[in-house]
Amino acid sequence: TGRASSSAVRLWLFAVALGASFWFVDFVVSTGDRLERERIISLARTAAATLESPRIADLNGDRSDIGDPDFDDVRHELRRARDVNPDFRFVYLMRPRGDELVFLADAEAPESPDYSAPGDVYDGPSDELWRVYATGMSEIQPPYQDRWGYWVTAIAPVRNADGKVLAILGMDVRADAWLATQARYRA
Repeated sequence: TGRASSSAVRLWLFAVALGASFWFVDFVVSTGDRLERERIISLARTAAATLESPRIADLNGDRSDIGDPDFDDVRHELRRARDVNPDFRFVYLMRPRGDELVFLADAEAPESPDYSAPGDVYDGPSDELWRVYATGMSEIQPPYQDRWGYWVTAIAPVRNADGKVLAILGMDVRADAWLATQARYRA
């Protein structure tokens, strides 16, 4: 009977250790996911907060903005946000026009094949974008594939002094890098 109870205790300890290790791995993975989400959302919120809202409010969201000093200044601010955050590949502003989202400004150079001109209609996944514009709450789009690559997008509202949402800022990070960071936590 002593041998049987000793085996039962060992089996019980093994089960407890196994359960604890599953809990610990889940805890580390969920903590890593939360930290990475908070990191890129914070970067997008900070970039959105630094943009000068009067300039953005004055943008028409069409080709007539090209050459306007406010448009040039907004593009410069977007390029600066991208340049100081090397994780992000694309940085841009959008606003609704009717039932579509259109680009206001893009950090890409106009000569780039990746450039979105003011007024270009956004044709990617947009549920989160519309929700951020409507609620004013920042979000992260889950990984998605488009013609430019595989991305995760941090989305933050750009507000005026009264708190009204004028536009949404999108900052795209390569999904491969995002998923690799999460994989490190799982490992």
